[in-house]
Amino acid sequence: MPKTIPLRRPVEHEGTKYTEVTVDDLTLGDIEDLEAAQSGGQSELAALRQLVMSLTGAPAAVIREVRAKDLKDLIADPLGSGGTGAPSPQSAPTS
Repeated sequence: MPKTIPLRRPVEHEGTKYTEVTVDDLTLGDIEDLEAAQSGGQSELAALRQLVMSLTGAPAAVIREVRAKDLKDLIADPLGSGGTGAPSPQSAPTS
């Protein structure tokens, strides 16, 4: 389910002021595109920027101006796992 992230500092681009960005759910295709970008020689940051652009629909110029703390919020919990970004480990059974 898409979620809207308020930006700590608005970003202006081509006459539009972005005060928030809506992030869509991550798809398998998004993950494949990220892997392809990285294996194709793009840096991790460039591949991450492409992923965030895909998930938000925001132009590259906007994503480049997003603050690091906002970026953290934009990419937090991509798998819907309760905030860790990875599935929660299961407890080992005790006897």
